[in-house]
Parts: sequence; structure tokens; C-alpha cells
Amino acid sequence: MKPCSVCITLVLVAACSAPLAPGDLLIGTWSDDNASFTTNFAATPVGASLTTPCTAVRFDPILLDDTLAFRATGAVTRAVGLVVVRVGDSYPIIGRVLGERLVLGSDTLTRAAGPNGVHVCNA
Repeated sequence: MKPCSVCITLVLVAACSAPLAPGDLLIGTWSDDNASFTTNFAATPVGASLTTPCTAVRFDPILLDDTLAFRATGAVTRAVGLVVVRVGDSYPIIGRVLGERLVLGSDTLTRAAGPNGVHVCNA
């Protein structure tokens, strides 16, 4: 690696592993790992998704407020089985980051291990 690329890599690692701060984009993957009905939430700089065995919802990028909370409205992209939503329906969520946990309504998800475990990068 060239010295310049090493510096850039170190800066990115430091910036992306810093604790969450107000105004940051929510980035990472969380899951409840419930064997019978797993809920997954994945957030990237270009958008977020909430998936269950029966539904999938797509959101725009999510910014955290001054309490590390957020509100977002997405669109249902998949709905199968006996669910009360249909593809195209709007789907509002309210959440908050608490350390390694992501609280979505009454559900608490935990950060998934791996490369998507990066907390947040400022936009």
C-alpha cells in the first residue's frame, strides 16, 4: 500500500468506528435472532431495510437526532402470508440506538457481527 492510501484507510476506520453522534447516518445491521420469526434491520448511506419472513420495507437513509432516535417512513416492498400490509403501503417506524442495541417500537434488535458492524459514518 502506498503511504497516502494507508492514511486514508486509517482515517476511514477511525471515523466509522467512532461512537454514534447526533446528525450521523445510521449504518449497520441488527437482528433479533428469533428462530421462529427473525427481524433484520440493515442501514447504509443509501437507504435502510427492515425484513421479516413475511415482509420487507425499504427506507431512505436515516439520520439520528440529538437523542440518537429517529423517525422514518418507508414503503412495503414484499408482503406474503397473513399480513395486514400490502406492497406499496407506507410503513412508519420510530427507533433509537442504545449502544449495540436498536430499539424499533417494542422490539429490541442487537448489532450483527461482521463487516456491517461499523457504527456510523458522517455524511
